[in-house]
Formats: sequence, structure tokens, C-alpha cells
Amino acid sequence: MLILNQKENFANSSNIFFKGCNKNNVRFGKWDYIVKGESMFGGNYNERGQKDGKWIEPDLDNEENYITFQGEYRADIKIGIWNTFIRRDLIGGGFYNEKGRKHGMWIEHQKKTAFNFLLLYKGKYEEGKKVNQWEWSLDSEVIGQGKYKNNGEKNQFWIELNENYSRLCNLKSQGSYKNGMRIGDWKIVDDDKVIGGGRYSGEFKKIGIWKEPFGNYNILEPALFEGNYQNDIRVDQWKIILNEMIIGGGNYDKNGQKQGDWMDVRMINIYKYLTMRGQYYQGLRILKWNYKMNDLSFQGMYNDNGEKMDYWIDFDEKYNENDIILTGKYKYGIRIGVWKLQQNNKIIGHGLYNEEGKKFGLWKELHPNYSEMCQLIMKGEYKNGIKIGYWQILTQNQNKLIGGGSFNIQGEQFGKWIELHKQYSKYRQVVSIGYYENGIRIGGWEDIYMNKIINYHYYDRDGIRRRIEIKQ
Repeated sequence: MLILNQKENFANSSNIFFKGCNKNNVRFGKWDYIVKGESMFGGNYNERGQKDGKWIEPDLDNEENYITFQGEYRADIKIGIWNTFIRRDLIGGGFYNEKGRKHGMWIEHQKKTAFNFLLLYKGKYEEGKKVNQWEWSLDSEVIGQGKYKNNGEKNQFWIELNENYSRLCNLKSQGSYKNGMRIGDWKIVDDDKVIGGGRYSGEFKKIGIWKEPFGNYNILEPALFEGNYQNDIRVDQWKIILNEMIIGGGNYDKNGQKQGDWMDVRMINIYKYLTMRGQYYQGLRILKWNYKMNDLSFQGMYNDNGEKMDYWIDFDEKYNENDIILTGKYKYGIRIGVWKLQQNNKIIGHGLYNEEGKKFGLWKELHPNYSEMCQLIMKGEYKNGIKIGYWQILTQNQNKLIGGGSFNIQGEQFGKWIELHKQYSKYRQVVSIGYYENGIRIGGWEDIYMNKIINYHYYDRDGIRRRIEIKQ
């Protein structure tokens, strides 16, 4: 069976999908990555459904910074030089041998790398294994390092960066490796100050008292978690500590499951956090739980399977700083019926969930880019959890129409749209106007600011931006 223009979504991205031709479940010909309606990357499949020739692939874990990998495939195997770009700037890369294994000197970007935060990992590969000295650098300054043995195992003393290392989180770990495993005393350091750590046994297991970063530790949420390990398993009492004060905690059983009375904590910032107090049974929340954040407090129920039941107030982590809560009813852990969005005791959105927990009917909800600088609402209709028909983009307070457009029955944008430019804010209200076809931008698009065209883009039928005709 031949399918033209098949689209495939990525599990970890709502902004990117993959589009191309499929015959008898085998990809062939040109396939494109579509990012926010624009065809930006891709390559070709041969008649056997293998990637072949030049390809440009996005880093799906860092899509907001437009990091791409560019190089050549031969029958699904990466070969030769592959380069890493952030937008149009070359930041790293290296060489793949004929077996598709990394070889020679490489520069690899790290998780939080951005255009103004160039966090890189540099060193040597032999037949796909890291060997010798490797270094982390930030804006060309070495901030961490260690050595690999010839078999690719870490060895001796290391200074390692936390996986979430960023401008707000300067966490490093310092200690020794033996045959690729941590051993002995390790320190956890924040901006050269020791904040925690503990000990690994001769069997490379965490043992004794440890103090670790709690949650999404950073300078705005500097909470710590302190307690006892037995052979890598948390046991007995653990405390959540903020500014040397205990703000939460509870007990783990011998299997490392939370048990009995607990006070869980969700950090918002150094001045605000949500506490959740109740009972655990074999790692599951059960019965009544009390929630409190500043002046807001409420109770919610869990059943014996740890599922939320009846009326609840939910806190969406994405909007914590904006004091937005969601109120409604759960049934066996699934949202059902009417749910409302509230901010400072004012209802700013609402809609319905069906018995399967899917949105349906008319909804008023936050725009995906909602923030303090972009307080916008979207209004429109859902069917089985998919946006359909005409949707409006409105200001939250004045209810002023900013833009909008239509979705087809597959939830794809089509027809004329007025949508937010990536630089939109309440102080610089830039919008983009143009047409979609099956979720892909086509034809001429205009960027408008204060009723003036500031940029003009043209997209072909495949959503590829061909040229910029006007720039002011």
C-alpha cells in the first residue's frame, strides 16, 4: 500500500513531526522534520527503507534551541564527518568510521546547551568508546574533567557536571571511579561550596548518611534531601531541608518504598513551596491528603491503588510562578467533567473531560506560550482530545482578539492563521500571518508589528522556507 505524505509524531515533542512517503510500511524517498509548521530538516530513504546520503536531524531533547546534527548515512549507518550546529553556528561534531562508530576527537554538546550557554564535552573516541582525558567546557573555560580507560570505563578522580547544569544550577560531583564505578567519598558542590555528598562502598553502592539535591535543585529552589542508604536503597527517615530548616520528609521501608506518614514538597521558588501531607502504603498515596501553599489549602482523596478520586485542586508545574490552579473531579485517577483554571480566585478558563479523560466540547485554556510576559488564552472546541474547528487567541484580561485559525479533524492547522511570532511579548506584540495546509506552512507569510510588515517569508508545498523577500 502506497501512502503519500504520511505523518509520524514524536513521543517527546508536540512541536515536531516526521513527514514522507511509505510503501508497505517501508519509508522511501524524501522525509522531512516539520517544526512548528516549517520543514527544516530531513533526508532520503533508499528502496530498502534505510537512511542514505546527506541528512540533517534535530536534537529532539533540545528543540527550542534548534540544535541539529548534519552528515551522511550509508545504508542506515552514519559515516564520515558529522557536525553539530546551533541554528547556523558550528559548535561541535566528529568522525564516524565505516562501522558507524565514533572515532578520533569529538566535541559533544550537553543537555542545557543554548546559543548563549555553550556547554560542551570534549575528548577522544576509539571504536565508539571514550578514552583518555575528557573535559567539560562552558564558553571555552574548562569546568570539569576526568579520564577513561581504553575499555571506555571511567577511572581515578573526576569532577563531573550534574545533568541539569545551567546558569541557575552549578552542581558538580567530585570523587573517584574504579573500573567505571564510583567508590569511596564523593562531594556534591554548588559553585565551589560543598552542599552534600556521601560514601560508596567497595561494592560501589551508596551507604550511610547522604545529603543530596532535592527535586529540580537550583539557586531559586535550593532544597536538600538527607537520609540513610543501605546498598543503594533509601531506608529509614529522610528529611527535606531548605535554608537549614526541615520542611518535609518521612520514612522509607527496607525496599526503598515510602511508607506511613509523609510530608512531600514541591518547590516553586525559595519563597514558595507546596506541601502535601498524608499516608503512603508500599509507595502509593492512600486516603486523605492535605495540601498547602501560602494561604491556599485543601484536601484530596486517593483510593487503595494510589489513584486520585473526587474533587481536587491541581497545580500545573509549568505555571507555578503564575499562581494558576486547576479544579475539578477525578475518577480512578482520570479527570472527568467540568474543570476550571483559576488565578488569584478568578476563573480564567474552563472545559469538559469525558469518561476517558479526553477533552471535548468548548474550551477556554492557556496558550502554550503562556507566561508573565505572554498572558494569552485560547478558545475553541475539542473532540476526543483533539482540537478541531476555529480557535481564537485572546488577551487574558481585556479579552482582545490577537489571532487564531482553524484545525481539521486530525487536529492539524489549515487555512489562514494569525499566530504568535517567537518574539511575541506584551511589550512587543509581533504576530505572523499566513496559510497552513495539513499542519504545514505554505505560501507567503508576513511578520507584523504595529500594523507594519517587518519580515516576509515564502514556504513551498513541502513547508520549506525558500527565501526572505523583505527585511526591515
